[in-house]
Amino acid sequence: MPNRSTIITFILLLATMAFFGIFDLWNERPHPLHIWRNADCLSITQNYYDEGMNFGEPAIHNYISDDDTSGKTAGEFPGWYYLMALLWKIFGVNEGLYRFAVGGFFVLSLLVLQSATRRLIGDFWSVLLTVWLFVQPALVYYAFAFLSNVPALSFALLGLALFIRYAIDGSKKHLYWMSFFYALAGLFKVTALLTFCTIGALLLLEWIGLGLWPERKLFRNHKRDLLVMAVALLPNFIWYAWAAWYNGIHEGKYTFNGLWPLWEADASYRAEVWQGIIEFVGPQIMSPVNWVIALLTTFLGVFFAKRIPKALWLAPIILFLGCLVYSVLWFQAWRNHDYYFINVYVWPLIALGCIVGVNKMLNLPKVTERSIRVVGVLVLVWSFWYGQEHLELRIAPDYEKEYYTAMEQEEGELKYIFWDHDRHERGLLDIEPLLAEAGVGEDDLVVSIPDASYSITLYLMDRKGWSNMVNRNRNAESLQEHIAKGAKYLVINEPEYEDEFPWVKEFMTDLVLEHRSIRVYRLN
Repeated sequence: MPNRSTIITFILLLATMAFFGIFDLWNERPHPLHIWRNADCLSITQNYYDEGMNFGEPAIHNYISDDDTSGKTAGEFPGWYYLMALLWKIFGVNEGLYRFAVGGFFVLSLLVLQSATRRLIGDFWSVLLTVWLFVQPALVYYAFAFLSNVPALSFALLGLALFIRYAIDGSKKHLYWMSFFYALAGLFKVTALLTFCTIGALLLLEWIGLGLWPERKLFRNHKRDLLVMAVALLPNFIWYAWAAWYNGIHEGKYTFNGLWPLWEADASYRAEVWQGIIEFVGPQIMSPVNWVIALLTTFLGVFFAKRIPKALWLAPIILFLGCLVYSVLWFQAWRNHDYYFINVYVWPLIALGCIVGVNKMLNLPKVTERSIRVVGVLVLVWSFWYGQEHLELRIAPDYEKEYYTAMEQEEGELKYIFWDHDRHERGLLDIEPLLAEAGVGEDDLVVSIPDASYSITLYLMDRKGWSNMVNRNRNAESLQEHIAKGAKYLVINEPEYEDEFPWVKEFMTDLVLEHRSIRVYRLN
């Protein structure tokens, strides 16, 4: 049976979801912010559903492979997409079901972690930190979207909860289940292994003789534990080797399974990235207040190093250094890809949790303890307001409203993303039945422009074919090549596109459908 604090946590999370308007999202299609990556995930899911549920043949709607004749391509492990396709087979195709599955699993992982951490930091702080994590802007947005980053984080949180239980009671089953969940986390997103690597570092430090906890060991059998954890990494190597082979034989990749490092960016682009961190991505991940708190709590334990267990001040520092290394290796993502850092949320969570543990170890006077609790509640209230305003900016911004927690540049960019989506892609959200009425069959191949992504427009109208991705269909010759490969219709989603690119006019002779900004022409 769940304990009382876990039930309270669940009620608070439900109340937060209701206040944030999350229950209204079930019937909404992908939102504009990073719709590119959301559409890729949904496209793979839809292709599994449509093409016979062959797990070994992941594909997207865009024919980028096999000399532009198929969409067969692989990136991260597609286990989540396959699971969602199975649910669609049972309950019918429903993006709301996908949102519910991602969000529900995330909430479950939070409750399991809260139940584990209460044994270390008590009911009050375990509840507060759980709700605090939930309301962080980027996380609460993606927690009810379609990326596999959040399921990866959920598996990592389950692994962390099991490590805490293993460190407390030493049960081997907790170690085995921890490694299993981290193996899944790493398969979905390698970045989810940040805490796993931190645990491994602590294991090695204890093995060489560093006492992490007074009068006991965190790891009961260092050789066995290291072997179990090493085995958990094997599925990652196997999958990415297979994905490289699969992409190689089909000669198409919808995402790169590599680095985006600092040293490959020139000086001007590095300046752009730093500007993006300050003006957009940084504030989207956490408020400036929470960034400062996270940095302070990471190193605060060092000042009490002689009075507290080494694990309490080493763990957040090791994890922070791991996040720093990751940020350097994927530095260029900081420009505008906030979802790359979803799994970095474990760093402030562990830093805050450890400093609460330090507080308990120091046996501070009750008046001090109460004052710290008041500060914690105030930070949570601020984070709640910050998260609510930023979520609204991401899913349905009010152009007349002033958002007090958002910077001017940040607010302007979020509103522009929504406006641009409304101008180009809004008509695609409900065009699928209209296409059928106009005679555009489900198996008819289309060319969809302008669309520099792999899957946005093609997935939204559920038609396979080609976009502008990788310099395709940017001139008449490329479009003619795709007509020769079976393209039957041209879909244009930008008003007056032909005025800027006159070469396309010769293909705009047989209009079969016009809907909002979308025009569909038969290709003869």
